Amino acid sequence: RPGVVSISPDGTLAFVQSSDDAWNYLTLVQGSQERSVYVPGNRLIDMAWSPDGTTLAMSTVTVSSYTGKATDNWHTLVRWPAAASSLFLAEGRVTERLAWSADGTSLLVLRREITDTGFDLNFNLVDVASNLVLPGGFRLITEEYLTFGRLFLLDR
Repeated sequence: RPGVVSISPDGTLAFVQSSDDAWNYLTLVQGSQERSVYVPGNRLIDMAWSPDGTTLAMSTVTVSSYTGKATDNWHTLVRWPAAASSLFLAEGRVTERLAWSADGTSLLVLRREITDTGFDLNFNLVDVASNLVLPGGFRLITEEYLTFGRLFLLDR
Protein backbone atom coordinates (compact mmCIF):
# COMPACT_ATOMS: atom_id res chain seq x y z
CA ARG A 1 0.00 0.00 0.00
CA PRO A 2 1.17 3.56 -0.57
CA GLY A 3 2.75 5.20 2.42
CA VAL A 4 1.77 8.27 4.40
CA VAL A 5 4.35 10.86 5.45
CA SER A 6 4.24 13.27 8.38
CA ILE A 7 6.98 15.67 9.52
CA SER A 8 7.33 16.80 13.14
CA PRO A 9 8.01 20.39 14.18
CA ASP A 10 11.67 19.45 14.82
CA GLY A 11 12.05 17.84 11.37
CA THR A 12 11.69 14.16 12.28
CA LEU A 13 10.02 12.36 9.41
CA ALA A 14 7.49 9.58 9.95
CA PHE A 15 6.63 7.28 7.07
CA VAL A 16 3.87 4.67 7.49
CA GLN A 17 3.19 1.77 5.17
CA SER A 18 0.27 -0.62 5.70
CA SER A 19 -0.23 -4.21 4.65
CA ASP A 20 -3.28 -6.38 4.18
CA ASP A 21 -1.86 -8.47 7.01
CA ALA A 22 -2.21 -7.14 10.54
CA TRP A 23 0.56 -4.56 10.68
CA ASN A 24 1.60 -1.02 9.88
CA TYR A 25 5.31 -0.42 9.36
CA LEU A 26 6.52 2.93 10.75
CA THR A 27 9.89 4.38 9.76
CA LEU A 28 11.24 7.39 11.64
CA VAL A 29 14.05 9.45 10.12
CA GLN A 30 15.93 12.03 12.18
CA GLY A 31 18.86 13.56 10.33
CA SER A 32 20.96 10.65 9.06
CA GLN A 33 19.50 8.19 11.58
CA GLU A 34 16.62 5.84 10.78
CA ARG A 35 14.54 3.61 13.06
CA SER A 36 11.63 1.30 12.29
CA VAL A 37 8.85 -0.23 14.35
CA TYR A 38 5.75 -2.31 13.67
CA VAL A 39 2.50 -0.70 14.81
CA PRO A 40 -0.60 -2.90 15.30
CA GLY A 41 -3.45 -2.79 12.80
CA ASN A 42 -3.41 -2.87 9.02
CA ARG A 43 -4.71 0.63 8.27
CA LEU A 44 -3.57 4.04 9.47
CA ILE A 45 -6.51 6.29 10.41
CA ASP A 46 -4.72 9.38 11.74
CA MET A 47 -1.41 10.52 13.20
CA ALA A 48 -0.35 13.71 14.93
CA TRP A 49 2.98 14.97 16.26
CA SER A 50 3.20 16.53 19.71
CA PRO A 51 4.00 20.27 19.62
CA ASP A 52 7.62 19.64 20.69
CA GLY A 53 8.06 16.95 18.05
CA THR A 54 9.03 14.19 20.49
CA THR A 55 5.94 11.99 20.28
CA LEU A 56 3.84 10.72 17.39
CA ALA A 57 0.27 9.70 18.30
CA MET A 58 -1.28 7.18 15.93
CA SER A 59 -4.73 5.70 15.48
CA THR A 60 -4.74 2.47 13.49
CA VAL A 61 -7.34 -0.21 12.87
CA THR A 62 -7.43 -3.82 11.80
CA VAL A 63 -9.78 -4.15 8.84
CA SER A 64 -11.16 -7.62 8.15
CA SER A 65 -10.34 -8.81 4.63
CA TYR A 66 -13.58 -10.82 4.76
CA THR A 67 -16.14 -8.22 5.94
CA GLY A 68 -14.26 -4.99 5.25
CA LYS A 69 -15.14 -3.76 8.75
CA ALA A 70 -12.77 -2.47 11.40
CA THR A 71 -12.40 -5.12 14.11
CA ASP A 72 -9.86 -3.44 16.40
CA ASN A 73 -8.76 0.14 17.03
CA TRP A 74 -5.22 0.70 18.26
CA HIS A 75 -3.73 3.84 19.82
CA THR A 76 0.03 4.07 19.83
CA LEU A 77 2.43 6.73 21.06
CA VAL A 78 5.87 6.55 19.43
CA ARG A 79 8.95 8.39 20.73
CA TRP A 80 12.38 8.57 19.13
CA PRO A 81 14.14 6.18 18.70
CA ALA A 82 10.95 4.22 17.89
CA ALA A 83 9.87 3.33 21.42
CA ALA A 84 6.16 2.55 21.20
CA SER A 85 3.56 2.43 23.95
CA SER A 86 -0.17 1.79 23.82
CA LEU A 87 -2.84 4.27 24.80
CA PHE A 88 -5.97 2.38 25.85
CA LEU A 89 -9.40 3.80 25.14
CA ALA A 90 -12.75 2.03 25.51
CA GLU A 91 -13.68 -0.13 22.54
CA GLY A 92 -16.72 0.20 20.31
CA ARG A 93 -15.63 3.34 18.54
CA VAL A 94 -12.98 4.17 15.96
CA THR A 95 -10.67 7.11 16.62
CA GLU A 96 -10.80 9.20 13.47
CA ARG A 97 -8.90 12.32 14.48
CA LEU A 98 -6.20 13.19 17.02
CA ALA A 99 -5.00 16.65 18.10
CA TRP A 100 -2.43 17.52 20.77
CA SER A 101 -2.86 20.18 23.43
CA ALA A 102 -0.40 23.08 23.14
CA ASP A 103 1.56 21.83 26.18
CA GLY A 104 1.80 18.27 24.80
CA THR A 105 0.28 16.61 27.87
CA SER A 106 -3.04 15.55 26.39
CA LEU A 107 -4.77 14.52 23.19
CA LEU A 108 -8.15 15.59 21.88
CA VAL A 109 -9.64 12.40 20.45
CA LEU A 110 -12.59 12.25 18.05
CA ARG A 111 -14.19 8.80 18.06
CA ARG A 112 -17.14 7.65 15.94
CA GLU A 113 -19.59 4.84 16.58
CA ILE A 114 -22.20 3.74 14.06
CA THR A 115 -25.59 3.26 15.75
CA ASP A 116 -28.99 2.04 14.54
CA THR A 117 -30.15 5.63 14.09
CA GLY A 118 -26.98 7.27 12.78
CA PHE A 119 -23.68 8.23 14.31
CA ASP A 120 -22.41 8.92 17.82
CA LEU A 121 -19.39 11.27 17.83
CA ASN A 122 -17.39 11.55 21.03
CA PHE A 123 -14.85 14.29 21.70
CA ASN A 124 -12.65 13.50 24.69
CA LEU A 125 -9.44 14.88 26.13
CA VAL A 126 -7.04 12.10 27.19
CA ASP A 127 -4.09 12.66 29.54
CA VAL A 128 -1.19 10.81 27.86
CA ALA A 129 0.79 10.26 31.09
CA SER A 130 -2.04 8.68 33.08
CA ASN A 131 -4.12 7.37 30.14
CA LEU A 132 -7.21 8.86 31.77
CA VAL A 133 -10.08 10.55 29.96
CA LEU A 134 -10.28 14.06 31.41
CA PRO A 135 -13.57 15.81 32.26
CA GLY A 136 -15.11 18.22 29.82
CA GLY A 137 -15.65 16.09 26.75
CA PHE A 138 -18.88 16.09 24.79
CA ARG A 139 -20.77 13.97 22.29
CA LEU A 140 -22.74 14.75 19.18
CA ILE A 141 -25.45 12.40 17.90
CA THR A 142 -26.41 12.82 14.26
CA GLU A 143 -28.30 10.97 11.56
CA GLU A 144 -25.92 12.32 8.91
CA TYR A 145 -22.29 11.30 8.44
CA LEU A 146 -20.16 14.32 9.31
CA THR A 147 -16.54 14.66 8.23
CA PHE A 148 -13.86 16.64 10.01
CA GLY A 149 -10.88 17.75 7.95
CA ARG A 150 -8.99 19.09 10.95
CA LEU A 151 -9.26 18.82 14.69
CA PHE A 152 -7.52 21.27 17.03
CA LEU A 153 -7.53 22.63 20.57
CA LEU A 154 -7.67 26.28 21.54
CA ASP A 155 -5.81 27.33 24.68
CA ARG A 156 -7.68 29.29 27.27
